[in-house]
Amino acid sequence: MMNIYVKNGMNSFVALAYRLRLIPRWVLMRNNFSENVAEHSHSVAIIAHLLATIRITVFGKDDTPSPDKVAMAATLHDLNEVFIGDLPATTKTYDEEMLAQCKKLEELAIKKLINTLPPVLRNAYEGLLFETDCEIKKIVKAADLLDAYIKCANECASGNREFAVAKEQIYEKMFTLGLNEEIEYFLNTFGECFELTIDELQSEIRKPVAEHMDTADRDWNEELRIWMKQNESATLFLYQGVSITNPFMDETGRYEVDPVTYYGVGTIRTALGGGYKG
Repeated sequence: MMNIYVKNGMNSFVALAYRLRLIPRWVLMRNNFSENVAEHSHSVAIIAHLLATIRITVFGKDDTPSPDKVAMAATLHDLNEVFIGDLPATTKTYDEEMLAQCKKLEELAIKKLINTLPPVLRNAYEGLLFETDCEIKKIVKAADLLDAYIKCANECASGNREFAVAKEQIYEKMFTLGLNEEIEYFLNTFGECFELTIDELQSEIRKPVAEHMDTADRDWNEELRIWMKQNESATLFLYQGVSITNPFMDETGRYEVDPVTYYGVGTIRTALGGGYKG
């Protein structure tokens, strides 16, 4: 049976897609946790489907593209990297000429990929690989940045300062796409759990819903401001071994941050429950 398909030519599309697991990401940075493009694409597809679903079911935006179509576009969004690798953002954005050349390279790689499919399938995948729907592209980009932000947050939480600046830059960039409501909902709903161990995650599943209600309803920033007025210069909590007295700044004291997003709602909630006892 295999010979029936081979005789029509080398259709290497799927074999190439499997090679995404061999393409490393974040190649210019020291990583505590390695990541490849296949892992990234899988995560982006999950997040993109969630963002599209949130737009429809939470915010009632019925003109949103199908979550399934968005997820498929996200799955393939970096497939061209089997030919060109994961180009670092600092390389692509060095200047306008470099950005234009990188985009040209990506387009050539996509065209090459399409030609690895049997002719009868090429039209179907050309629309996915050369996505023209602006809404789909925007949602996939937001999911791409959210996954990168989660990666940076995990690296920073493990004590790796290499990702600190990237984390802040990606956070700011996420909120330039016009999907602020959806991104904030995603972070507020799912973000805290990235700080938990597998045992804590399983424990969270078993908790009654009522135990989680205070997290969504409380104004953490206002509570932090009140705490700071009442406990001037006191340590609220430790972060990567650094005493945090002003949670509206990062641990270096140089950059303004959103406390809940940067340090995590779990850290803030625990700190406000009693403060640092060191």
